[in-house]
Amino acid sequence: ELCLTYVDPGQLSRVRHAFLQQTFHFTVPMTPEAKKRDDILTAICRAKDWKPVAAGVGWDASEGVLVEGDRGEEDDAESFVRKVHKLWSQGKFHDAWREATSGSVFRLGGGHSLRLALARELMDEALAQERWQEALVFAREVCSCQRQIYPPGWPVVALSLARLAKLEFYHGNMVEALRCCEDARSGASRHVWEDRPVAAEELRQIHSQASLEAQAFSRQSREQGGYSAAKV
Repeated sequence: ELCLTYVDPGQLSRVRHAFLQQTFHFTVPMTPEAKKRDDILTAICRAKDWKPVAAGVGWDASEGVLVEGDRGEEDDAESFVRKVHKLWSQGKFHDAWREATSGSVFRLGGGHSLRLALARELMDEALAQERWQEALVFAREVCSCQRQIYPPGWPVVALSLARLAKLEFYHGNMVEALRCCEDARSGASRHVWEDRPVAAEELRQIHSQASLEAQAFSRQSREQGGYSAAKV
């Protein structure tokens, strides 16, 4: 019971609390940690310094755009998120991504829930169509978003890191693949693999092979450097 996850901590507190109340007939108090996570999930950055606006704009896959109270001057930020949401709901994920991350006035923060949803959609689409370079770009984005949102060692982050390790390895990025493997199995993350023996073995093999490749590359670089110095 103590280890049971009733809701996804990657959702806004208001969404999680409503679900808990409706489904399990209890809720939990707001904590400073939850408030900090909500700020990350709703962050909208404004042009010039690209710092978050005072009042962020929330989003949820089921609820859509979420706002609270009188936003005053932040109405433009809300309109921006509604535009990105509309593109997302129409399945125009690339257009939504460009609008969300390359806008001239507003952009979604690095851990915004809609940014993460778009990155997941684009990663899955790229994987399904075997566009491996694009898949790598968005897999990195997914991990970056999740690490800002979820607690250290959270299972969803470990699984995303394992997927990223495979893509980094495929592209010959051995140091990055090693780092992903180690992060996916460090701390509390190691428990994720206890009931996933096949995935755990695959991750172990990637780590072993990437380690050998990285060592060989490092040794070759040292030898070439020594040869060049001797030649001079």
